Amino acid sequence: MPKPSRRIENRAYLSISNPEFKQTEFWSKTLGKAAVEMRPELPRDIADAFAKQEYGKISIIASELEKSIREAGKVDEADFLYSIALDAGARGVLMSASQNVDPTMADILEYSTNSHRFELKADVMEAVQDYQIKNLGLAKESKALGKFTWETMKSLPGGDNVYAPQYQLRPSAAEDFNGEFLQGLQQPQF
Repeated sequence: MPKPSRRIENRAYLSISNPEFKQTEFWSKTLGKAAVEMRPELPRDIADAFAKQEYGKISIIASELEKSIREAGKVDEADFLYSIALDAGARGVLMSASQNVDPTMADILEYSTNSHRFELKADVMEAVQDYQIKNLGLAKESKALGKFTWETMKSLPGGDNVYAPQYQLRPSAAEDFNGEFLQGLQQPQF
């Protein structure tokens, strides 16, 4: 039986530039013992992707973990991973579009009272759509426009050679995901 999700109370957006995300130990604790036993290299892979600013890889990993965590009944934790996937994807788009991207920039997402989670800000969504039209050939009327599809994530830095299924967790491993470590994170001070 899945462990109940602990409500992540802090609705302040935590930028993916948070230094803890670059630490293998942080991800070992957050993922939980079962996930680390299942995939011992997982915490290091995630921390390395953050350290190298491999935004495509981060977006893919966070998307895969988000699905597994959500299926385990941990909705708040899954929403947090969803925001990481969006943030990384948006940064990757901005970087790929040759825009100067400050890795500490925290002006990517905003909290949506409709979905009750963080979503892309309107101007960032516009940049993502523009990238998809110009670089990926999506039509302006495409339903995929503005969404981080596999094609979009794989086109971003670090995303091209990622085998997504290696980041999926089986339900028993996903149940150990520890949202309390996310709760303890602080917004970086710049």
